[in-house]
Amino acid sequence: MSDYKGVGLTDDTVLPEQEAICILSRRERRRIETRDRLFEAATRLLSERDFDSVTVEMITEAADVGKGTFFNYFANKEGIVAYYFEYISQFIGKTFQDQMELLTQLQQNAASPEEIREAWDEICWKCLMDMVRQIAEFDSRSRRFARTLLALCQTNETVRKESLRVKEQMLESAVELMRLEQSLGLVRSDYSPDVIARFLRNVYFSTLTEWAQRDDDMNLVESLDINFVLARSAIRPHTTEERG
Repeated sequence: MSDYKGVGLTDDTVLPEQEAICILSRRERRRIETRDRLFEAATRLLSERDFDSVTVEMITEAADVGKGTFFNYFANKEGIVAYYFEYISQFIGKTFQDQMELLTQLQQNAASPEEIREAWDEICWKCLMDMVRQIAEFDSRSRRFARTLLALCQTNETVRKESLRVKEQMLESAVELMRLEQSLGLVRSDYSPDVIARFLRNVYFSTLTEWAQRDDDMNLVESLDINFVLARSAIRPHTTEERG
């Protein structure tokens, strides 16, 4: 756990991957429940108030735990935001692993390369959009919370580093997916997988930023659905020759 010191997590912080343990002791379950209460209380307060206006005392009171309990899980307020990015990181890793397992199953069971290509195309895009929507559902809890995340990524060094780490993980996963898509002739080959993956990642964050800045009834998830339909069209092979 020492790798996470400096981003607000302590040696006792329970990370999302640890929840995968099938059998948990009563003490471990209590720790997870307490950490989740603190996290939910903090994000709820950050959805209502500016970051600097939220104190540790307010978080522990909202979570109905003692002040000292907070520091058993998070080193500071920034640790709450760092935990959010760590949670997203674990989610992305699990989603990517699931996709690779699906591809292996397709390769074992499909009757022909064309069948693999058609099935993978739909499965890959559905998994990608499910991941985007689930992350967006959390980011869209409130515009104030999204603005807090975006602002801290620019102004707070520890949060900025944790955000960049997760963004790089998103990029690495997307690059691998685009490389596979290109090998199957499903994505245009006149740009590298890295360029296409960055384009897709930027579609998400540019849409999130626009939504956070506006005060109208723009729906983040619906806007992402539209923008990714356009993005999917843009990365398709444009000629028969490109499909190889």
